[in-house]
Amino acid sequence: MRSIISAIGRFLREIVDKLNGRLRRFSAWLRPRLKIVFLAIQVVAIIFVILGWYLDHADQSKWIVKVFAPRYAPATELCHLMYGNLGLEVNSTAPGFTEISSILSEQLQSQMPNLSSFDITHMKVVGTIAVVVNPDPNLSGPRITLSVTLRDGRVLPEVEVPRNWLESEIEGRFLEEPLFRWGEGLQWLGIVITFAILILEKVFELI
Repeated sequence: MRSIISAIGRFLREIVDKLNGRLRRFSAWLRPRLKIVFLAIQVVAIIFVILGWYLDHADQSKWIVKVFAPRYAPATELCHLMYGNLGLEVNSTAPGFTEISSILSEQLQSQMPNLSSFDITHMKVVGTIAVVVNPDPNLSGPRITLSVTLRDGRVLPEVEVPRNWLESEIEGRFLEEPLFRWGEGLQWLGIVITFAILILEKVFELI
């Protein structure tokens, strides 16, 4: 009986020794490669931080706007089209309509809180005013009058929209805000990755 137990013990020790040997060889093979992987990930993290800072501070080039603020360009183009074309009609299929209608819906909701729905489906430019003087720069300058049709069939025949105000809203919502969110998110992602790699390197040094 003792000889059987002894044989089993030797067999188990041999297995453990073999496993330890293989683990040591694997660890020796893995360590230099992990350093390269960690270095590559750190480089990527640094790129994220730099790109995030760039989105927050640099001039908005076309490729940045196209990639990180794709709703800005169609909204701006439709805005320019509306202020240069009396009688223009646009509906929900037009590029930029969703962005501009969302801005107008919120504005109408604040002006007429007693009405429950301002889901705009159609807009028509029915009037233009070349120059309006107002102490508020956003309310000065040209403006248009829109006939706005809501989803429930109601028509709001005279909705005045100052151009400076609308352009400012478009820029804030669909350019500055998404670039800020992307920039801040990428910077924090880069920082988190950097700290995670530093912790992993310390852990592998202890193994």
